[in-house]
Amino acid sequence: MNPGSRAEGHDRLLAAWRERLGAQRAEPLPQQAGSPNHHFAVYTQAGEQPYFVKVVSDGRRFRREGIACRFLSARGFPHLTIRGEGSVSDHLFWRAFDWLSGRPFTPSTPREVAAAGRVLGTVHRASAGVDLEGLPRIRSLTDVLEPMLDRLAHTAPAAFAAVAPVAASARRLYPVVQASDEAQPSVLLHGDFGWRNLLVRADHTLVLLDFERAFIGPAWLDLAKSVDRELRVPEGTDGASWSR
Repeated sequence: MNPGSRAEGHDRLLAAWRERLGAQRAEPLPQQAGSPNHHFAVYTQAGEQPYFVKVVSDGRRFRREGIACRFLSARGFPHLTIRGEGSVSDHLFWRAFDWLSGRPFTPSTPREVAAAGRVLGTVHRASAGVDLEGLPRIRSLTDVLEPMLDRLAHTAPAAFAAVAPVAASARRLYPVVQASDEAQPSVLLHGDFGWRNLLVRADHTLVLLDFERAFIGPAWLDLAKSVDRELRVPEGTDGASWSR
């Protein structure tokens, strides 16, 4: 996007926030590394807490987060209550929440990691058995794995040939995996669970944010994401003690 387009988009956003939120001014917040989203503190009156406003360019992710937030805010997650939302173009969407004061979650002990797991568990328990219209649904890991293998076979035949024996073994396990997944209730999955999407409040409670990748599926898929991204067994410890 060229500077002129960015300025025009910013002006449209400010106009929308004045109309929908009663905004008087907006201050940009630091952008998270690698994130395409932008965040603003939007003030309505001097001295009041601002709204936290997220601006995104991906309409599909915007809609998915809206579905998840509306569902969860009605089930005891007030920090996900939407205070206003809209779009100013086909590629510029915004959503406002109450301001949350806190600090980034940077766990250093197994107990802190377990606390994060409990927060995720509250989302899963609150949504057990749901099937929210508008969210993608994955019934089993095989729904994800098989398209990945097909894509690899077509786009990188040599690489696929190297993993073909492993893929064949994995496919023999599909019936077992599918039966296990389908025996468990589907839940609302965060889809991008990790420390960067957790905030520590002043009272030391944790809240989970950013549901842009939400979907419906087996609960363990959220845990697999966090293990892959976040958990590294420290030197000199065993995996079982760290996981606790």
